Amino acid sequence: MDPQSFSCRNAGPEDFTLEERDVPRPKPGELLVKTLWLSVDPYTRARLSPAKNYAAGLKIGDLMQGGGVGEVIASQSPLFKPGDVIQADDFGWHPGAHHPT
Repeated sequence: MDPQSFSCRNAGPEDFTLEERDVPRPKPGELLVKTLWLSVDPYTRARLSPAKNYAAGLKIGDLMQGGGVGEVIASQSPLFKPGDVIQADDFGWHPGAHHPT
């Protein structure tokens, strides 16, 4: 195995990009969810490392992944209505998203 070294530093605002996009209405079977809480788990660090490890790595520009809790804003599912609070393992780090029911 070839030895490798990586520099480590604390992340700062310059390491993230804030993008504003139009949010389309949810399709049948989807929810539009406003993010309330995001999970920052230890495996997140492994996903940022270029070294091969147990978690799939992220590339520059990829959406950070993680679990979260959110409020249903719009629903195209009979199972959920606006105002319901949900938990999902695939929120990603953004203020809102579509989620399948």
